[in-house]
Amino acid sequence: MQEQNAKNVNVQKKENLSLTNDYFFKRVFSKEGNESILRDFLEAILQISIEKVEVKNPEIPKDMLDSKIGVLDLKVKINNGPIVDVEMQMVDQKNIDKRTATYLAKLYSMQLKSGEEYKKTSKVITVNILNFEFYNRNSYHCVAHMKFEPTQKDDYVDMGYSPEDEIAIEDFEVHFIELPKFIRKNPSVKRKLDQWLWLLIGKGEKIEMAEKENEEIRKAQDEVEELSQSEQERYIYELRQKAIRDEKNIRDSGYEDGLEAGRKEMKQEIERLKEKAIRDEKNIRDSGYEDGLEAGRKEMKQEIERLKEKAIRDEKNIRDSGYEDGLEAGRKEMKQEIERLKEKAIRDEKNIRDSGYEDGLEAGIEAGRKEMKQEIERLKEKAINDERKTKLETAKKMLEKKISIEAIAEITGLTEVEIKDLKE
Repeated sequence: MQEQNAKNVNVQKKENLSLTNDYFFKRVFSKEGNESILRDFLEAILQISIEKVEVKNPEIPKDMLDSKIGVLDLKVKINNGPIVDVEMQMVDQKNIDKRTATYLAKLYSMQLKSGEEYKKTSKVITVNILNFEFYNRNSYHCVAHMKFEPTQKDDYVDMGYSPEDEIAIEDFEVHFIELPKFIRKNPSVKRKLDQWLWLLIGKGEKIEMAEKENEEIRKAQDEVEELSQSEQERYIYELRQKAIRDEKNIRDSGYEDGLEAGRKEMKQEIERLKEKAIRDEKNIRDSGYEDGLEAGRKEMKQEIERLKEKAIRDEKNIRDSGYEDGLEAGRKEMKQEIERLKEKAIRDEKNIRDSGYEDGLEAGIEAGRKEMKQEIERLKEKAINDERKTKLETAKKMLEKKISIEAIAEITGLTEVEIKDLKE
C-alpha cells in the first residue's frame, strides 16, 4: 500500500490545455454548471449586466474531427433576448470581415419563421477572438455598429434634432478582440476583460493575480485544470490542433506555388522588355535618331534595373502574405506598370518631338502604340490562363496530399466539378 501511495504522489500533473483551441474553449464555457463563468466572461466583453445565459448549441459536432476546419462557435441567449455568437479564430483565412457579416445576417434571419413579424427578432452580437491581427486599428478590442455617416452639407435640413441619432440599426453589434495586440500592450489585471484575456492566453503569473481579483477566474482556471487531466479531452484537443495546423500548411503550400508563378512571370517580363529594347534600338538607329536612342537606351537600362529591384522587394512582400494576396497584388501592380509604360511612351513622344525628329517619330510612335496595345491584351490573356493553371496545379497537389475536395474548392476558388475532373 505504501508503494502504491508513493507512486500516486510521483504522478506528474499534466500541462493545462489552451483555451485558444476552439474545441477546448467551447468545452469549458458551454459545460453545464459553468453558467456563472460564461456570464462573467460575456459581461466583461459586452460591458452590460447579464442576469441569465442560455447556451443554444452546447453539443460538439460529430464531424468536428474531419480534415476540414469548420466553425466551432458558441451561441448564447442572454437575458431572454439578444443572441451572442462567440468564435475563437486561430487561422487567418483573410476573410473574417465577410465571415462575420454572413454569420450576423444568418443569426438574425434564423429567428423568424415564414409569416412572422419582424418585431419578434432579437438583437444579434458576434464576438470574434482572433489569434492574429486583422484591422489597421490602434485597439485590441474593437466594437462596431451600423452607424450613420456624417451628414453631407447639401443634405442638411434643420429639424431641430440635438443630439441626432447615431445608430442606424440597433439590432447588430460586432466585437473583434485581437490577442497579439493585447499581448503587445501587456496590461495589468485590474480590468475584468483583461483578466479573462490573460486566462485565454494562459499566462501563469497573470492568471494568479486575476484569480485574486475575480472569483469567476478562479472557477474557470479550476475547470481548465480538471479537464486538462482527462486523456479523452487531451486526445480530442490534439486532433483539433492537428486539423488547425493542417489547414495552415495547406494555405502555406498554396502561397509557395503562387510565389513560384510570380517569379517566373516577372523573369519572363524582364526578358521581354530586354528584347523589346533591342528591337526599339534597331528601329531608332535605322531612322537616324541616335540622340533619342541614347536617351531611350539609358532609360530602358534603368527600367530593367528598377524591375529587378522591385522583383526582390515583391518576393519579400509575397512571403509575408498568402498566395491569393500575392497574386492579386501582382495583377494590380502589373496593371499599374502597363499604365506607367503607356504614360512613359507619351512623354517620350513629346521629348523626341522637341529634339526635331517629327517625321520618323510619328511612324515609330504609331508602331509602338500598336505593339503596346497587343502586348496589353496578351498580358491580360496570359494572366487569366496562368491564374487558372496555377489553381489547377495547386488543386492537383492538394489531391495528392489527400485533402478533401471541399477544402480545395474553398481555398482555390475552383468548382468541385473541376477538382473531380483532375482526379479522373
